[in-house]
Amino acid sequence: MRKVRDLDREVGAAYLWLAGAAFGWWIGSAPVAMIGLLGAVASAVLYLWQKSCLTGVTYRRHLSQSRAMFGERLGLEIEIVNDKLLPLSWLRVEDDVPSLLGIEGGDVVANHSFVDSLVQVLPMLPYQRMRSRVTVVAGHRGEFFFGPVK
Repeated sequence: MRKVRDLDREVGAAYLWLAGAAFGWWIGSAPVAMIGLLGAVASAVLYLWQKSCLTGVTYRRHLSQSRAMFGERLGLEIEIVNDKLLPLSWLRVEDDVPSLLGIEGGDVVANHSFVDSLVQVLPMLPYQRMRSRVTVVAGHRGEFFFGPVK
């Protein structure tokens, strides 16, 4: 829902810039009209960028094994792919992980009592694939679920 409101704000800004351009043409001021037109074009480009920035971005995680003994260390491989021509200046990925499991080699932020977030912030070039590996320490017994990813 938040993304829709952000996009509506960009469309509103483009209309305001167009109104400024129309006002500049109406009073016969070429610099005011050009500034309004450039602002409208910049707002339209920003709108299109925000609307399509996550298209073609995939996130995969793979745990080295599905079961673990108490105290065992597992490898968790994370792969993020930007499969489009549009680069991303920064991408923030939050993957929910159980707080009872230890995560080594990654930035973990505590959210709720039983769920933490494995956070990654990175830029992505066109058609870039990023792989990272972290270690999961099975310090408690039970069945644990990873995700969702935001």
